[in-house]
Amino acid sequence: MSATWKRSGESFVEKYVFPDGELVPINTTLRAAESCGFEVEDVENLRRHYEITLRHWSNRLQANAEEARRLTDDATYRTWRIYMAGSAHGFRVAG
Repeated sequence: MSATWKRSGESFVEKYVFPDGELVPINTTLRAAESCGFEVEDVENLRRHYEITLRHWSNRLQANAEEARRLTDDATYRTWRIYMAGSAHGFRVAG
């Protein structure tokens, strides 16, 4: 038996990391580029690389924790650590 649940309201990312952020679908981006005269020669899905990128960013943030907290605050530092670690995990398990 699988548990089902429905999220209500904003997600963690929508509320704390990228408020008002919205990714434009690839087909919209391609049409806009082509309508401006660009010729799209190749499209690559970078999903498989993004876990590695997030882990590098997360490690660098942790290595510079004192400076990051000085530039922002502890809550912002923790928010980005959670976001990057959770996202890296999500990309890894989604394969």
